[in-house]
Amino acid sequence: MDAAEKAYAAAIELGSRDLDAYNNLAAIYDKSGPKVEEQLALLGKAVSLAPQNALVRQNLVTLLRREACSLEQAGRLRDALGLFARWAEVDPESAAAQRAVGYCYSRLKQWKSAIQYFTAAINLEPDNATYYCDLGLACFELGLLAEAKGAFQRVLQLDSKSIYAFTHLGLIANLTGMMWVAVNMTRRALEIDPTCGQAHNNLALFMRDQGALVECRRHYQEAVRLKPDDPNIFSGYLLSLNDDPDADQNWVVSEHRRFEKIVKRSGRTWAPRSLDREKRLRIAYLSPDFRTHSVAFFIAAVLEAHDRSAVEITCYATGNKCDGMTERIRSATDRWREVYRLSDGELAALIQEDAIDVIVELSGHTGNNRLAMLAERTAPVQITYLGYPNTTGLESMDYRITDAVADPEGVADAWCTEKLVRLEGGFLAYSPPEYARDLDVGELPFRKSGQITFGCFNNLAKINDKVLECWAAILARVPGSRILVKARGLRDERIKERMLTAFATGRSIEGERICLMGHERAIVDHLRMYNEVDLALDTFPYNGTTTTCEAMWMGVPVLTLEGRCHAGRVGASLLTRVGLEGWVASDRADYIERAVSWAGNTVGLGELRMGLRERLRASPLMDAKRVARRLEAAYREAWQTYCRNP
Repeated sequence: MDAAEKAYAAAIELGSRDLDAYNNLAAIYDKSGPKVEEQLALLGKAVSLAPQNALVRQNLVTLLRREACSLEQAGRLRDALGLFARWAEVDPESAAAQRAVGYCYSRLKQWKSAIQYFTAAINLEPDNATYYCDLGLACFELGLLAEAKGAFQRVLQLDSKSIYAFTHLGLIANLTGMMWVAVNMTRRALEIDPTCGQAHNNLALFMRDQGALVECRRHYQEAVRLKPDDPNIFSGYLLSLNDDPDADQNWVVSEHRRFEKIVKRSGRTWAPRSLDREKRLRIAYLSPDFRTHSVAFFIAAVLEAHDRSAVEITCYATGNKCDGMTERIRSATDRWREVYRLSDGELAALIQEDAIDVIVELSGHTGNNRLAMLAERTAPVQITYLGYPNTTGLESMDYRITDAVADPEGVADAWCTEKLVRLEGGFLAYSPPEYARDLDVGELPFRKSGQITFGCFNNLAKINDKVLECWAAILARVPGSRILVKARGLRDERIKERMLTAFATGRSIEGERICLMGHERAIVDHLRMYNEVDLALDTFPYNGTTTTCEAMWMGVPVLTLEGRCHAGRVGASLLTRVGLEGWVASDRADYIERAVSWAGNTVGLGELRMGLRERLRASPLMDAKRVARRLEAAYREAWQTYCRNP
């Protein structure tokens, strides 16, 4: 310690109020160490002695800002937050300080707190486009779409070339059903920067929602080219491949295997705590969709049916949306973990801390998945189930749950990086939501209208030209018949017009025979629309799953076309479990013939309609206990296999 340092330290020890002593000793520590904690203490004391002194306050602000930014860049967000918050206290008129606190909260996914500080920054500096961008994103993440839209519109008033604002206004428009607005906003972003990979990704997503598969593929390929190391973009691209009726399955699988090469590895190490083969297994389910969602309709009853003497159930909820279904699922678990805010590394650490034996992910390459985390082992056994109709492409994913109809033995095994586990009696257990249980099955609509009404409520991504050709051929063979197509994208008049044109061009089906509807405001009204449908037509090569079960619950049989791989065979699996093998067509010609034949058998349709719900209830498809027992047996066998060769 040099003489100056000793002198300043001694003066402070004696209670000196000389600001130079505090300032100068802090400066000495900064050069010699730095000793950050000591510096903060010294400058904090100086500010308390002279709160109006601009120099000491600025010295403290400079130190707080520097150290907080360093911690934030190192990923130590919670430590950084404390320093940023202190900066805001010392300099309450600094918009940058308020924004820094808000930004840290946003990185921690604490969106309500982030909004508070972003708003404070805007109040101090109302013409800063960056602050409005921050506010818009926080509101978007909380589902406050009107507020987010207003913030991003203000951004464009301040910065007319903000790619960030255009892309997010596109996302908001898409979520609110204004799909062409979404496309136009995103195209504006690409006009500003044609190399914006996120804009290409978003445009691909919107095109998929509209059923424009060629444009979807083109934009996904460009997004992947521009951002080759982004696993989320690549997952979206892989999901879209399941829609393509012309894609070779071997090529699709090879594309899935590419995912293994782009996920980043952290070098995590893992060791099991016990190799007891007969112990009560710790099973974990991982999903962002523990809410009113298709996945929940097939997992909730299974969770409730698990044998708690054999398995302990943990659910890791990676989504930020909750509703009544969330509470149902939460009550069916032994341990509930809300992990939306956790990074992949933090979540992996928690899974290992919880000593999970078998982790079952329910997303595959659908949105908000955690496959990048699972690329490295987080549990002794890793399984994919339910949420995705194809391989994950990951070598670290040990098993995929399916059945012998959806994935026949033989070639299907070669299409998966996982080992296929085929559950006897079917791999799905459907459980209708509470709001559907008391809905009445209406009489056959034909009896009132005198015309056969075909229907399809699948999303537009699954309705390709080959599907439309078959539907047009069916309508042509059944005079006076009509078709009701219901999908979210059909709220947009331009998308409706495109589909009407597709029926008319080369197919000569008049527009009055085509009824196109967007989603209902109330979910229960969506199901009531089945009372307008005599028989449902499935899509191919990507079948419906939840839509098929909902149709049958409402008394409407579904005609499916059995495809080559899982996405195109799940319909056959569902119908087989209900004893409706006669509703499974072998090819497109057979699909058309069966539809025409059933359309001419209104007596048979009426009888089937009145008994279909009870038939469904009595079938293996609604036997959650059966599926739970078979899953438990599969988990036990997988665990014991691991124990033999850990």
